[in-house]
Parts: sequence; structure tokens; C-alpha cells
Amino acid sequence: MQDFERLKALLDTEHEWPSEYQFKFITLSEHVNDLSQVFENDTIRFKRSKTGRYVGLTVNRRIKSSDEVIDVYKKAAAIEGVIAL
Repeated sequence: MQDFERLKALLDTEHEWPSEYQFKFITLSEHVNDLSQVFENDTIRFKRSKTGRYVGLTVNRRIKSSDEVIDVYKKAAAIEGVIAL
């Protein structure tokens, strides 16, 4: 939880809300649908690794506050095999 408090402070220092925010994640191919559900109303760009084992996801979203960013990271962290970049 302490990491999210530090992230919130950093986000509030670096951004003025509302703001465009870019999320980037890497996940195993078998978990890409689970992660996509976190961004069900957004346009997602996918990039598969050479072997096809991993998929990179990039999403730009208009965010109202740092709490909204943290909420997305918490949802993604609950999915097995997801790495936030």
C-alpha cells in the first residue's frame, strides 16, 4: 500500500488533472483477455513478442485524478503474469 501512496504523490507532482495518461503493460498471451477487460472502453494497441508468448498493451486514457490511475494499476496487478511498465 505504501508504494501506491508514493505513486500518488509522484503522479500529483508530475501531472495536472484531468490529463491524458498512458498505461503500458506486458502480459503472457493467455492473460491478454483478462487485462483487456480493465480497458474495455478504451482503444488498446497490442504488440506480440517474436515468440508470441508475451503481449504488450498500450492504452491512452483521459484521467481525472491520480486515484483513477492507481485504481487501474490495482486492477491490473490482480491479474496473474501482468507487468506494468
